[in-house]
Amino acid sequence: MKKQKGEIQQFFIQMIGIVFSFAILLQATYYLSTIITYNNINQISRKYILKMERQGYLDSNDRVNIESEIKNSNVDEVDIVISAEGEAEKVKYGEDIRVTINCKIKQKNIDASNFSFKTDNDKQSIEVIKASTARW
Repeated sequence: MKKQKGEIQQFFIQMIGIVFSFAILLQATYYLSTIITYNNINQISRKYILKMERQGYLDSNDRVNIESEIKNSNVDEVDIVISAEGEAEKVKYGEDIRVTINCKIKQKNIDASNFSFKTDNDKQSIEVIKASTARW
């Protein structure tokens, strides 16, 4: 069987396509971990807004618990704003309550420039806001 003209070029094109597909798939898995972390932070804030609905406030122990739960999720620079913190700021039935969480998620990125496919770490800023009304 005789070798046909252009087989090597077609092979290289296919290999380049496979390499780039792998890089895109790898980047998608990095973003997936970021989405999972965001959802975990969202669930933590939901848990504490529900507690705040029942009590009308969150105390300082709740703030510490929120920070420790979030820091276990591969997150840096956590800033928490609670609309009613401490029993002195307890809201009345039907008043608005809010928990805002600002933090930075560690995220890996692929640098595809110069076909090097090096990974570097970035920090993605996110803000999760949960608001409701007091129902205690």
